[in-house]
Amino acid sequence: LAAYGVTGLSLPVLPFQLSSPALGLLLVFRTNTAYGRWDTCRKQWESLQNHCLSLARMGISYLEPNQREIHIRRIIAAVYAIKWHFRSIDAENDDILRAKLTELLGKSEAKRIARSQRPGIQALSDLTRIVRRSRTIEGSIRTRFEMHMDEITKSFITCEGLKKVPVPLAYSTLTSRFLALWIFLLPLALVRELHGSLVMIPVAILVAIFFFGIEELGVQIEEPFSILPLENYVDVIEEDVKQMLRFDREGSYAKADPSVGLDASPLLAESRA
Repeated sequence: LAAYGVTGLSLPVLPFQLSSPALGLLLVFRTNTAYGRWDTCRKQWESLQNHCLSLARMGISYLEPNQREIHIRRIIAAVYAIKWHFRSIDAENDDILRAKLTELLGKSEAKRIARSQRPGIQALSDLTRIVRRSRTIEGSIRTRFEMHMDEITKSFITCEGLKKVPVPLAYSTLTSRFLALWIFLLPLALVRELHGSLVMIPVAILVAIFFFGIEELGVQIEEPFSILPLENYVDVIEEDVKQMLRFDREGSYAKADPSVGLDASPLLAESRA
């Protein structure tokens, strides 16, 4: 490169040394903020899964037999409506929700929930009415039902906050522009430091890939609902609550509480005198 006079186009390395800590902090803060949003969303969906399973277990245990399947159907419908709320990006998803709600609740109920402005909240409200109408649930048991409903609603609201309040645009713009300018001018500093050697080309490329990769990582996880496997959470909840209902209907304890068989091994060893 020196033979072509390229070394005349160079910059001192000192400005890059002074600005690199600031760039590093911007990238770290951006990535940490994005990861915090992703991790919060993940924890809220795990909490939603736990409380849905607890709600289903309690419903099968305490509700009247003719209300148990309705209870399970409402739980599944609520989970699908909540997932749709955070993944509703096109008409295809709307059709999928209506088809699933129709399968679970029938056409009239599916239409009523889908037409509401917030189907997730509507489905949760319908689920609460089942507990309210039950004659076998009262006192502390009703309080525990309400506790699980409150936690599900809390998870929904927390995720709603993540969806409505993104990372400030000014912060993202500053980081992107600062990084682009820094990477664009870096070869001019490498020319002087490497005395015009062609080694500066792969070095500049590797640095650019590394820094732009960090920025892209933050961009990807900044909106957690686009990368979190919400379908997996929903499928697990649906399969588990269906399994609970199946055990309640078809299990060996369908008409009696489960007991320990006489051929079971002793839990505690007999003490010797």
